[in-house]
Amino acid sequence: MRHIAPILLLAATLAAPAAQAQTRIIAQTNGWSAFGGTGSDGTPLCGLETRDPRTGRHFLLEQPVGLERPLLRLSRTNWSLGTGGNRPVRIVIDNRRSFSANAVGTGRSLVLPLSLEGPEGFEAAFRRGSVMRVEFPSGQDSPWNLSLTGTNAVMGAFMGCLRMMSDAPVPPPAGMPSPGLAPPGPSGPGDVPHWGFPPDKTPPAALPPAEPPPSPDGGKPIDL
Repeated sequence: MRHIAPILLLAATLAAPAAQAQTRIIAQTNGWSAFGGTGSDGTPLCGLETRDPRTGRHFLLEQPVGLERPLLRLSRTNWSLGTGGNRPVRIVIDNRRSFSANAVGTGRSLVLPLSLEGPEGFEAAFRRGSVMRVEFPSGQDSPWNLSLTGTNAVMGAFMGCLRMMSDAPVPPPAGMPSPGLAPPGPSGPGDVPHWGFPPDKTPPAALPPAEPPPSPDGGKPIDL
């Protein structure tokens, strides 16, 4: 039963118009960007991506709040994949680490869940890698060769966004105020996304030390 939610979210993700998402870049290097904000349905999310305007290729990894694993969306402007249907995808990093899965294909996109955790997970390989190749065994495209220069910093920003998002309160329904939450403030290009989270959490002031109890002998020194 735990796999039903990701499958339903895959279908919703494929159908959602990405143009309505409200996101902001929090890190950028060598054509890769990390971002945070809200999706087309108002759900907070974090992501990282790279795109090639010349070929129309788009590599997008994003994780909405409440989802156990991020979703990888591979898309290209000239694809026409029909509706439904599973297609195999293989990701190879530095010809050493590989990740294979069946993606759900609809229209111009292939979407699949991707695991980040562990020393052999995608996060570690992505951070340390130099070149990533995305293969499509079913033949819908030739392999994509992507440089991973600078991706350690971009992945770090993405993981930081996920940690902040996991600590944030669940947003109320649209139109309902958020009691006790600070309104969003101005932000610079390097800031993390602000979704009306509480101000920076600071520990309460330390209490003064308690007075020591009086000695039974009136405080006179005791000979040992």
